[in-house]
Amino acid sequence: MSRSALMWEHHAWESPIRVGGRAFAGHFLAAGWRVAWLNGPLAPWNLLSGCDEVKRRRASWRRGGDFPAAEGGRLFSYAPLAPVAYRPYPLLDRPWFHRHSLDLTLPSLWRRLAREGFGEVDLLWLATGSPFLPLLERARYRRSLYRLSDDTASFPETPRSYSALEEEVLRSVDRVVATAGSLADRARRFNPRVLLLPNGVDFGRFAGARERFSGRPREGSRPRIIYVGAIDSWFDTAVVLALARALPEADLHLAGPSRIGSGWTGGLSNITLTGPVPPEEVPDLLAGSDVGIIPFRDTPLTRAIHPVKLYEYLAAGLPVVATDLEEIRRIASPALLARNESEWVDAVQSAILAGKRPEYPAFAARHDWSRRFADLMAFLEDPEWGGRRAVPGGAR
Repeated sequence: MSRSALMWEHHAWESPIRVGGRAFAGHFLAAGWRVAWLNGPLAPWNLLSGCDEVKRRRASWRRGGDFPAAEGGRLFSYAPLAPVAYRPYPLLDRPWFHRHSLDLTLPSLWRRLAREGFGEVDLLWLATGSPFLPLLERARYRRSLYRLSDDTASFPETPRSYSALEEEVLRSVDRVVATAGSLADRARRFNPRVLLLPNGVDFGRFAGARERFSGRPREGSRPRIIYVGAIDSWFDTAVVLALARALPEADLHLAGPSRIGSGWTGGLSNITLTGPVPPEEVPDLLAGSDVGIIPFRDTPLTRAIHPVKLYEYLAAGLPVVATDLEEIRRIASPALLARNESEWVDAVQSAILAGKRPEYPAFAARHDWSRRFADLMAFLEDPEWGGRRAVPGGAR
């Protein structure tokens, strides 16, 4: 019988934002596992409005979940609806609301999972921001793992009680994987079984586009500087404005959801906000660009980020310029690092002149998700880890 995993992640399966958890789920499926992919939970007011991510979750709940045809019936994706909401608002940010956030789901989450064959799973996969404690208490599983991928408490929309709750889950799970060195150090304060497992890249996904664009003159002669990802509070708009003003001969394309609006661009004609790009279009978008940038502010939040986009840029053959942050420096990649606007302008100019080099994709190839998955499975199957079976109480 195939093994099974219950994975609770932030983004819906069909979301254009696909990061580490999604990559691991794909490898579990390729290895013959059955996967339940959950996100949310939805709050009652989410039935009336919400962002695109909320709309995807709402549609999933109304359909009763999905079995994407491409996954051969082995993937069940679903977002439950719960009347108890843990949110960063007065009263709702108290620990009680997290601990009871899966009570009274409509319909019963537990019955829904049991009906689809996930009443008991081999692996319970918890992610930052998930309702991890009620899952640990009520789900049935052989082994539990928490993937620590962000300093979530540093996000402005995080409930104030989150840090203490996360410490509790770090103590309680069987194993922890952390994406950044600082996160691994924090996790080891609460759990001795921690693996530093950085993000990676689906190298093959970018190789074809890189080869197609190799030696092909790009339409237009202006250098294209590309950023792919969310544009939010951690995004350094001052750096982008400095680049746009210092390099009027270059175009800056920012591809991703913008949560800070567009007024900050000041109407500069060489800055383009394209909005989210479908994942299948990203390889060609990168391969047709000249420099990839990661302009993050230096904050506690960004110091814990291990950027997937760095590997994707390099896999596409692009030179990369990034903010000089400890975690990015630890990667020891070919990226040029900059600490202020002047250094950013000099680094991007150097990257444009240097062009694409074979060592960039060669570096990315060493960080393919397949290698990360092999390390994960070795960690999970360590004979010293006997695992455990959780049989929670309470009615189903």
